[in-house]
Amino acid sequence: LFTMHDTTGFGNTHSPAGGWKGIRFDNGTGGMNGEMHDNMESILRQCIIEYVKTEEGIHRAPVEQNFFNGLTITNCTIRNNISYRGSGGIFAYRSSVNIRNNSIENNKVIEDPPNWGGGALTMYECEGLILGNMVSHNYAREYGGGLVSRESKLSIRDNVFSGNMTNTDAGAIYSWSSRDTMINNIFSNNFSDGYFAVLVASSRTVFIGNLVCNNSGGFRSLSSNLIMANNTIVNNDLHGLNISSTDFTMINTIVHGNPVQVHLHNEFNSVSITNSFIQDGIEGLFGLWQGEVNNILSGDPHFSNPTDSLGIGFPGLEADY
Repeated sequence: LFTMHDTTGFGNTHSPAGGWKGIRFDNGTGGMNGEMHDNMESILRQCIIEYVKTEEGIHRAPVEQNFFNGLTITNCTIRNNISYRGSGGIFAYRSSVNIRNNSIENNKVIEDPPNWGGGALTMYECEGLILGNMVSHNYAREYGGGLVSRESKLSIRDNVFSGNMTNTDAGAIYSWSSRDTMINNIFSNNFSDGYFAVLVASSRTVFIGNLVCNNSGGFRSLSSNLIMANNTIVNNDLHGLNISSTDFTMINTIVHGNPVQVHLHNEFNSVSITNSFIQDGIEGLFGLWQGEVNNILSGDPHFSNPTDSLGIGFPGLEADY
């Protein structure tokens, strides 16, 4: 257990009182300056890390990993932390990450983030695995309430992103200039003033087998290359899909129960949609596009136990889509 004995004043974000500074693995010039390159693997396993309050301009997260490839974080609980900039949970820079089977919950990053802070996770120029984590009820002032991937190449698999929030772009994941693969994740009840649970921009993204339900909005792609297959995008408050200036391929995907199913935002989209179920069929494609659409089904998808209505006010994790 890594915690603070006396948490008096922890809720006062204008004071360092009530918190501690977190754990840092730094092989850069601000740390060990390359001396850790031949270290044995470091492991955080079955740890609880809580009541970290980072100082502005000094530490960037409760767990910080810089220029270091030898860290595994597994079966930990990272909760109730406040960061000024970076990430409310884990921040990694120019590192290979291995983040598995953790609970990352109730963390905040509260200031304008020059490093594009994610409420739970920020990966900046990283590669590696983010697998089997519960990422819930985190907050970022900007960009990603759950995860920010910036100029990274990540395998994001079998995670649950639920109840995360940001004031701007993406309630769950913001991916910018990255080459991420997102497989078999659940995105439920995430909120963003920018409307969407997942936003990819200037990225190459593979999105397979995911459930995107009961968020403030579904998935947005901007100036990207996007391949989607075998997803269910259902009962979100705004658009199911919002596609802009994207090379977009969609196969075997259900888009249903959203106020707008697929908004093809401009004529610069190149679209290929095949063997998919879209509410209202081809009429569910709204906007401008060029490309091919084949074998589009419509009607009732016969979900086993959907939420009573669309939107963030209905618990998506209790449904059976």
